[in-house]
Amino acid sequence: MQSNKLRMAIRATAAVAAIGMSAQASAVNFKAGDYDLTLYGYGRLNASYDVDSNQALSTRSGSYADLAGNDNAADGHFGADAFQSRIGLTTVSPEGVKINVEGDFRGGGGGSLRLRHAYGEYNGVLMGQTWSNFNSFVGNTSTLDFDSLPGLAGLQGRVAQARYTTGPLSFSLEQPQNSVLDSTGADEDDKKDGMPAITARMHAGFCRWP
Repeated sequence: MQSNKLRMAIRATAAVAAIGMSAQASAVNFKAGDYDLTLYGYGRLNASYDVDSNQALSTRSGSYADLAGNDNAADGHFGADAFQSRIGLTTVSPEGVKINVEGDFRGGGGGSLRLRHAYGEYNGVLMGQTWSNFNSFVGNTSTLDFDSLPGLAGLQGRVAQARYTTGPLSFSLEQPQNSVLDSTGADEDDKKDGMPAITARMHAGFCRWP
């Protein structure tokens, strides 16, 4: 029985790999006066089929929550959406000020616009929301899953911040992302953040910030 389910899961995974499609990511470059602008994005369809309990989130990413607790749930669940579709705009002023705003449609329960990046950058100074300075893409495993794998390095999220970069060094003040637990292991929502998170980072050699 387990062997049959494993074979079904492999076939279903192969089918999902074929169904998950996106238009080629492309960009349109144009000028508005002395400003250089780039409009980019893509449309993507994701689909999934769970042979056992329904573990799919929006964008058909797999949820690791309650895997054991769903043993008695109904089997066989299909789902599809285009929430991963993305659009962004980058502009560079004559003075070299770069502004980037990007969003996708995974906001809320899915289908509403979600802000991914919104920042300005000039002479190594960045202010706005983008990948945390504590993030690392080095050694990440490529996957079809939008949420990728558990246990990745650093903070795999985008946060509001002020950052300064010089060569391989970067320093930032960021929106705190800490979690305080009480003696029972539950989150305590009444704990305040009185200071920003402070990070320092060296990124050199063959590594490259995406």
